[in-house]
Amino acid sequence: MKPPSKPRLPKELATGQRRILENDLEGDVCDYDVKRGWYHRKFSSPNHRAVPDQIMITAHGVVVFEEFKRPVKKPKGPQIREATRLQEKGQLVYCCDDIEKGKELVDLFTMFGREAQHTRRFAQMPEVI
Repeated sequence: MKPPSKPRLPKELATGQRRILENDLEGDVCDYDVKRGWYHRKFSSPNHRAVPDQIMITAHGVVVFEEFKRPVKKPKGPQIREATRLQEKGQLVYCCDDIEKGKELVDLFTMFGREAQHTRRFAQMPEVI
């Protein structure tokens, strides 16, 4: 008879790395954008599910909607549909799963205003930056 196998630890615990949560990512990027002169608010809509996590207004007055996801997670169908509706109305919607990329997006919009949307580095949703 085979001895029972030991329970396996999640990869991040086995390697000593800390799991990055969506709240950690959102908090770090939002703190960074406030230091750059941005204004942001948590976005929630009681009668409407799947809205982006944050509404951010750059120092140049550009409105950016941002959805935050844990690393390697993707937006779900309803989130993609809502992002598409906002984009059809001319709004900028991004999905971020990495702190450094989120900060880079803030830097680009801080330097270039709305023109930063044309960079190929950051595709708008449904892709994750």
